[in-house]
Amino acid sequence: MDVKCNDLTDQHNHLQVLVSEMDDGRNQNEQSLLQIQVLQEEMHICKINMDKSQHELDKCRVNETVRLCDSMLDSTARRSSSFGKKRDQYVADP
Repeated sequence: MDVKCNDLTDQHNHLQVLVSEMDDGRNQNEQSLLQIQVLQEEMHICKINMDKSQHELDKCRVNETVRLCDSMLDSTARRSSSFGKKRDQYVADP
C-alpha cells in the first residue's frame, strides 16, 4: 500500500510540475502576444505617419514644379515682350 501511495504521490508531483510548466508557457505566450499587439499598433501608427509625410512631400514637389513652371513662363513672357518692343522700334524707325 505504501508503494502505491508513494507512486501516486510521485505521479501527482510530476503532474503538478507539468501543469506549472504549462502555466509558465501559457503566460509567456500571452506576454509575447501582447508584445506583438503593441508592435503591430506602433507599426500601424508609423505607416499612417509615413503616408502623411509622403503626402506632404508630394504636395511640396507639386508646388515646386508649379513655381518652376510659373518662373519659366514669366521669363518667356518677359523675353517675348522685350523682343516685341525691339521689333516695334526697328519697324517704326525707317
